[in-house]
Amino acid sequence: MALKGLIKVGNIYLPGHDEFPSFSRLGCADFIDRVLEDVPESDRDGLALLFTVFNFLPAFFLRGFFNFLEWAGNRDLPAGAIFRQIRMGMRGIVYSLYYSGWKGNGFSGKAPLEILDYQLNVVRD
Repeated sequence: MALKGLIKVGNIYLPGHDEFPSFSRLGCADFIDRVLEDVPESDRDGLALLFTVFNFLPAFFLRGFFNFLEWAGNRDLPAGAIFRQIRMGMRGIVYSLYYSGWKGNGFSGKAPLEILDYQLNVVRD
């Protein structure tokens, strides 16, 4: 259920246009474990719960919620920092997966980095 919620969120942020595939079509959500491998287990559990909740919410509600986060994160509100952190967290996970260079087994076509003609080089210690 959490994976379905992640895909729903991903499609809201990256619905696909022109030659760029949608988040779900690219199949990059299959690699969520790689993105979260260094995240503490309690944080991963919290994200799984959040994405599970997102799975059950209608897409129009989530769009409204994300629009609110964009609006509220740019205001001088008492909870503004929390809204910015939520916004950065959601966008960070989705965009990290989308532009990682990973694509699902069922995807045929150019991935976003190939479309942009960008070579990603990751060096791990």
